[in-house]
Amino acid sequence: MRPSSSTPGAVARAAQAPGDALWDPTWVPAAGEATIAARTGSQHAELTLYCSWFCPFAQRAWIACEEKHVPYAYVEVNPYEVDASKPGELDVM
Repeated sequence: MRPSSSTPGAVARAAQAPGDALWDPTWVPAAGEATIAARTGSQHAELTLYCSWFCPFAQRAWIACEEKHVPYAYVEVNPYEVDASKPGELDVM
C-alpha cells in the first residue's frame, strides 16, 4: 500500500467509496445493498433466501439467483443472536 500522508509508516485506508484516496476512477460502486433492500420483504417471490451477509455459501446462492433472474425474497438472519426463549430457532432480522 502507498502511504496516505507524509507521516512515515502511515498506511492508506482501503477504498470504500468514490473520493477515497485509493479509489480507482474506473470502479463503479457496488449495488448489492440496494438490491438486497429491494428484495427484502418481497411478497410475490416463491423463493425465500435466508442469509447472513458474511456467509460465503449464502453469497453464492444470492449470486446464482441474481444471475439466473430468479425472483426471491431476501431475509437477513444473524445466527449469533439467538433468543434464549426459543432454543434451536434463529432470529430473523
